[in-house]
Amino acid sequence: MIIDVEKFVFIGVKNDLDLFFERAQEQGLVEFIPKTFKKSEDLPKTAQDLLTAIKILRKETPDPDKNFGEEVSPNKLAQRVIFLRNSIEKHHEEARLLAQEKAKVEPFGHFSLLDLRKFEREIGRHFQFFQIKKTKVIEKLPKELIPIGSDFVFRYFISLEFEKKHFPSFTEMHLERSLTELENRTKRIKDELRLYQEELKSSAGYIDFLKEFLIEEMNSHHLDFAKAEVNSYFEDLLFSTEAWIPKKDVKKMEPLLKDLKIHIERVSIQKDDRVPTCMRNKGLHKLGEDLVKIYDIPDPKDKDPSGFVVGFFAIFFSMIVADAGYGAIYFFGSLFGYLRLGKKSESVNRMMRLFLLISSCCIIWGMCIGSYFGLQLKPSNPLQKASVLQTLVMKKAKYHMSTKDDVYEEWLKKDPKIATVTTPREFVLAVEKKQGGSISYEILDEFNDNVLIEVALLMGVIHVIISLFRYLRREWSSIGWVLFILGGYFYFPSMLDNATSIFHFLGIIPKKAGAEVGLQLLYVGIGLALVLAIIQHKKKGIEEPLKCIQVFADILSYLRLYALALAGMIMASTFNQIGKDVGFALGFFIIIIGHVTNMTLGIMGGVIHGLRLNFLEWYHYSFDGGGKLFNPLKKLQ
Repeated sequence: MIIDVEKFVFIGVKNDLDLFFERAQEQGLVEFIPKTFKKSEDLPKTAQDLLTAIKILRKETPDPDKNFGEEVSPNKLAQRVIFLRNSIEKHHEEARLLAQEKAKVEPFGHFSLLDLRKFEREIGRHFQFFQIKKTKVIEKLPKELIPIGSDFVFRYFISLEFEKKHFPSFTEMHLERSLTELENRTKRIKDELRLYQEELKSSAGYIDFLKEFLIEEMNSHHLDFAKAEVNSYFEDLLFSTEAWIPKKDVKKMEPLLKDLKIHIERVSIQKDDRVPTCMRNKGLHKLGEDLVKIYDIPDPKDKDPSGFVVGFFAIFFSMIVADAGYGAIYFFGSLFGYLRLGKKSESVNRMMRLFLLISSCCIIWGMCIGSYFGLQLKPSNPLQKASVLQTLVMKKAKYHMSTKDDVYEEWLKKDPKIATVTTPREFVLAVEKKQGGSISYEILDEFNDNVLIEVALLMGVIHVIISLFRYLRREWSSIGWVLFILGGYFYFPSMLDNATSIFHFLGIIPKKAGAEVGLQLLYVGIGLALVLAIIQHKKKGIEEPLKCIQVFADILSYLRLYALALAGMIMASTFNQIGKDVGFALGFFIIIIGHVTNMTLGIMGGVIHGLRLNFLEWYHYSFDGGGKLFNPLKKLQ
């Protein structure tokens, strides 16, 4: 639900300012309007350090036997944690560079660079170190070079001459530290790293203590920011500030102003004011609000889409996953997460409840279409008794058998024995197809696909029509587009080789009548949309008929529900078949890995496309967006 907000101005004596803002923060109902564009998110350094330290300590495991939070300065602790993290990173980098330098020196063995320089002065010669790649071919090795050794990539040499020399194809190596020095430094680095890591780990138990202090710092910062943004008058004796207050909460301002010399007055909202959007939801609507905020904040004049978004997201997700077995695994995983993590925070609790909702819908939809881990179930299987899809397929088969239409005649030509079948079940199982040791039924598979495709389109029709009805008062032409959509749904089967719709074989509307009524609704819908658009928008309404392309494309976009579900079903059945073909020992792992992969892809596809159909196709007709969330001054918990 989106609550209307009103604009108020508070005027009072400066002596009551501190108490007034403290009460407002405790109450958490007032969003003060700053007089500048300065962001309250510009946190002070102490809060930034605390936040950084908490992020660092989250990766560490605390010692359960140690008492934390006693006689510790939170600011100094945060700075120490940051120092430890930075020191560890620097030591890791130095250790990496030492390893590279050590690899250069190791072929020449242990020696002292000081002794080497002293020896050079005594004999008047220069020590030089060289390397060359093994892949390079040398016709003759210079006599001045003395071979020392080699590794997988290079060969190493030294020279001892009166003057420094350069040799083509050879790279001179300038050694700054001896192998002994490098080994000693590496050992010190490891010892210091161990001490830093132990100290950092021992500080992990203070994370709750730091969180509490961070909340205090944030509350203090937000309070100071709000107080600093007031206007002062008469040599700082009076102050004034503007604020947004939800319309339903205006009466709650009396306790806030009790015993304070402060006056509150409602003021008009200006055209350039950016009115915040106050969203308040509970239960499933709150879950939908979380989803809505992923894409955009509604405009204050929008109708809250939270309930519709969460409901249709769950439906679309389940239609894309399209498997009761996967849904059961999702459900028990979500239930485990809810019981283990649900009490940590309200946001985590809502997320787990959302997972429970969509996984439950997956189970229900999977049972409705008779899909369990990609297994091909015959109509006689007991699990098919709960399948709505099978019921519709049998209704469709019965319709074709009774009407002896083109579909029936086509299958009869393909397999004449169809003339002898007497029941819908016999009809759909009449044409068998053997492939790789498994048997499929062509009529059954085709009818399943036909029904699922139409269900996906029907879901698009329902979804878009709901969106059009939501903003009917704003866009009168929506009445015409609703008629246009219904007309298209009833008429287009006649254009597709006189296809049979669910409404036909259920006896709701005959084929011929459906085509005639549908065509009439198409023309009436476009005409009515044009007339109403011109009445409402004058000249701009002339462009309204062009909207039919968008409406048509948006509804066709719902075919992704069928396409993604089909892809998941094919992958599941393919993994089952591969596992069956290679034998139990290896096949078991192939099936497990295959289904885990398919489930992961199902989650990705279900989330992305389930939200996309809401945020793009549905939002076209009933969402303005671009709002700013109502953010009152309140205490963080």
